[in-house]
This record gives sequence, structure tokens and C-alpha cells, in this order.
Amino acid sequence: MSAQVDLLPVRMVSLDNLIVESATHALEDQGQDGSMIPGFNGPYHDPETPVRNTAHWMISFLKAYKITGEDRFRFGAERAAYYLQSEKARPQGFTFHHRDTNRKDACNGLIGQAWTIEALAQASTDLELPDLRELAEEVFLLHDFDNALGLWKIREINGKTLGFDVTFNHQLWFAAAGSMLATNSLIDDQLSVFLDRLPMNLGLYKNGLVQHPILPKLNSGMSFGLRTKRLVATAVQGNWSRQRDRVSMTEKAVGYHAFNLYAFAILSQRYPDYDEWSSDLMKSMVSYAKSSDYLETLDGNRYGYSYNSPGFEIAYAIMCLPYLFGEDPEGQASEWVGRQLVRCYDFETSQMSLNTEDPVNHAARIYEATRLPNLDVPIVSTGGSL
Repeated sequence: MSAQVDLLPVRMVSLDNLIVESATHALEDQGQDGSMIPGFNGPYHDPETPVRNTAHWMISFLKAYKITGEDRFRFGAERAAYYLQSEKARPQGFTFHHRDTNRKDACNGLIGQAWTIEALAQASTDLELPDLRELAEEVFLLHDFDNALGLWKIREINGKTLGFDVTFNHQLWFAAAGSMLATNSLIDDQLSVFLDRLPMNLGLYKNGLVQHPILPKLNSGMSFGLRTKRLVATAVQGNWSRQRDRVSMTEKAVGYHAFNLYAFAILSQRYPDYDEWSSDLMKSMVSYAKSSDYLETLDGNRYGYSYNSPGFEIAYAIMCLPYLFGEDPEGQASEWVGRQLVRCYDFETSQMSLNTEDPVNHAARIYEATRLPNLDVPIVSTGGSL
């Protein structure tokens, strides 16, 4: 007699419907000036301005407008764009003001600017407002780019140039946001150099996990001066000097692995002929993302499902780079989206706000799903009825 198998109840949900429902709820929280409620950057607990979430929700409003054709979503996006163009968002006329803390910069390195540039570029196209693109290009080009290293420096909100941003995903996401502006030849030139230097700046563990800090490979055939050596020393001293730091960096690396793959996927849409998409480096990253070790380690990681949105991020990487992931890319993508939703999406409030220490920010991260097609997503019950 065969053993009885208990099947958990499953229902299918439309991803487009969830985006529309979530955007509908968010419209109720939009301020008169177009801003959205800020969070505190999840596990980092940095008090944030409304800039980040306003940018994220603007993209979701635009997607909801595309799906439904309802003007309320277009108006919401237009109000958000108005806020991002205001003095409140860029108080000193340089970079966008993302966070308020005495311990860190106010621009949130390159990643804060990348998120805002991404939203402005998308809105400029969808709303047919060229001034939004011009603003995005202006802010992007405020950042000094080093051609030898293929890396950008941080520009503070007061215009002061700081050092290199030595977090890999920050550099990668800044490039991904820039790729949405790459018809600008100056930006395209910088992105071409960034991609050329990528094998030098991208570090992987033996299992294919992307290392969190940038540690340029000095044996890559290029000539390096004192500036490069100082950059490497800063990264090593700041991130790897103690065993506790190494453990912390590995935990972050796991939580941000999908975040990196999502940015690579964005870049692949602008630069489809780039050789590295089929390289051993990329295959190694994808192999780790498909491994049982990654799935097991991701659960419980404070930078994983509860802060970033690896379910959406891996799904988008699958759709953009299907030849690296194997058969049935749409089925794989649906499963990943389901993993994200079943852990974090509150079907009662239509917000991605469960099992996270920063529900306001995490709800806004549903915008990462807007690049996906309208998937039918399996939602598996963890017990009880659906």
C-alpha cells in the first residue's frame, strides 16, 4: 500500500492583479505634494526621506496605468514625478536627498541615486515628459567616473565628491539605471567601460555567490597605480578586517545575490550582445541561484525575502536570460514570484508587508515585479485554507 501524501492547497493568482491592487492601496497614502511615506531602510534602520519610496511607487503606478488605463494611476505617477523634481527631493540642486543620519551620507551612495534615476527614466518614457529624462541624465553625469577602474564616485547632496562606492551592487545598479539613459552618448561611453572592467571588479566565492564589496583583481592584465591600491585597501580594511565582518559580508552577499542578477538582467536588455552574458562568471552566478544551498540559506536571511525581493529578482533574471536557467523559464519565474508572495504579501491589505521589519519600504518593493509579464503565480498554503 503506498504512503499517503498530504497535498497543500494551491491557488493561482494574477501578478498584474496584485500590482494593481497594491498600487490602489498605495494611492491612499500619497501626500498632497506627491510624496510617499518613507521607511527606514530595513535592517539598516536609516531614517529615510520620501524620495526612495516615491520613486518605487511611481513605477508601480505607471504599470497599473498600463494594465488598467485608469487615469487615477497616471495622476499618481505625475504627482510623484512632480515631487521628485521639487526642491524637497533635491534641496541643494545636486543629488537626491535619500536619508537623514549623521553616520552616513545623505545621498545613499550610488544606490539611492540609481533608484531615482531608474524611476525618472521610466516615467519620462511612459508619461512622454522629456524633462524627467533630462533631470535623470543631469544627476547621473554629476558622478565622477574613473575610466581606469570602470567605477563611479559618490556625489553628496551638497555637491561634494566623496570616494568610490565600494559596494558592488551599488555600482552595478547605477550602471543598470544608466542603461535606461544610454541613448546619451556620454552615459553610453561610461557604461561600455564599466562592462569592459566588470571581470576585474566582480568577485565571486567558489560557489558562485557574488561578493558584497568590490575587490578589483590586480592581476587582470592592466596597469594599476596608487589610487587603485588605495581603493582595494579601503574595501579590505572597511569590510574584511575582522572575522565578524567576513561573516556579515557573506550574509549580505546571500541576501543581495538576486538583487545583483536583477540589475544584470536590466543591463542585458540594453546590451544584448555583451560577451559576459554567456561567460563562466555569469553561469557560476546562475548555478548558485539555482542551488538548494541558496534556497535554504536565503530563508531567514535578513537581507533576503524580508528586505530585498529575491522572488521577483530571480524571476526577472530568468525571463531575460532564459538560456542560463534551463527549461520552462516562465514556470520557473512563477515559482520564484510565488516564493516571494507567500512569505511577504498580505492578501488582506494588498501590500507586501508581512514578515519584514520595515513594512513601508518593503511594500514599495513590489515595483520590482513590474518588469515581469502577467504571470499566473502559484500560491501554496503553509497550512489551513486559502
